[in-house]
Amino acid sequence: MPTLPVMLLLSAAYRLIFGNFRLFVQMVATPVLITMVAAGLLAALAGLDGIRPLRFGTPGPDGSMVVTGTEAAELRMRAVALLALVLFSLVAMAPFLTAWHRLLHAGPRAAPEDLAYRFRPPEVRYAFALVLFLFGGMLAAAMLFALLLAALSDGLTGGGLVMILLLSFMPPAAVFLRFAVALPAMALGRTGFGPAMAWDATRGHTWSLLAAVALSQVPIVALKLALATLVIRIEPLFVYGVTKAMFVEGVMVCSSALSFALVATILSLAYSRLAGRSAAGGGAPGGLTELGDR
Repeated sequence: MPTLPVMLLLSAAYRLIFGNFRLFVQMVATPVLITMVAAGLLAALAGLDGIRPLRFGTPGPDGSMVVTGTEAAELRMRAVALLALVLFSLVAMAPFLTAWHRLLHAGPRAAPEDLAYRFRPPEVRYAFALVLFLFGGMLAAAMLFALLLAALSDGLTGGGLVMILLLSFMPPAAVFLRFAVALPAMALGRTGFGPAMAWDATRGHTWSLLAAVALSQVPIVALKLALATLVIRIEPLFVYGVTKAMFVEGVMVCSSALSFALVATILSLAYSRLAGRSAAGGGAPGGLTELGDR
């Protein structure tokens, strides 16, 4: 039975991206620029700067927070803007991610037209599946969080809230990753390997996938926190709100692109090991091996 060693997945994902970093930058530049401009403008219009949390409400006589109609409307607008940003970034990244999967599996033999940034039926299907998987997982996590918060709200501390967040997101994330192993097959046009087969193939590997993906994001989260601190310190240098929004969203989009690529690489590695099929139809993932050894 094939195995998915966590450290092997993690080290291979970083090696494949940073060992071919120039090619990675060339491929990801288009969606990053598109998303950066759109996200920056939308964030500026909606009052999102990507750094500071939304603070609203006035303490009432009993100590509870009273939210005004204006504050509630602002919260709704920001929520809609954030949802639009996430949806736009997912769709914009889909052609890059499909091309990246093809490059990983075909290696130097990948055809130039397969690596181009464009929307064709495979990219559209990939974008639809990506949005469906992620938003389904987010909805499940939000519902689970609400249930746990309602059940455990008495005497809840900051540490308890963090634990509830982790408990809310881990199960949906695990389910998403198992289904998402079908995404590389979708990018490669292998319609026979769908979500149901991905679910069967990943049985017994749930925690390996989850751990590899979670650990791959640790350096990126640390980088985001460091950059957030930097932006807050140099905030007076931003003359216009749109300037700040564009800078912050640029940082967020670039780091998110790397996050997407790491997850996509781990999924491709998992698909190759568990499905036992390379681009040429053999048992070894030749394209992945060739790229990783370059």
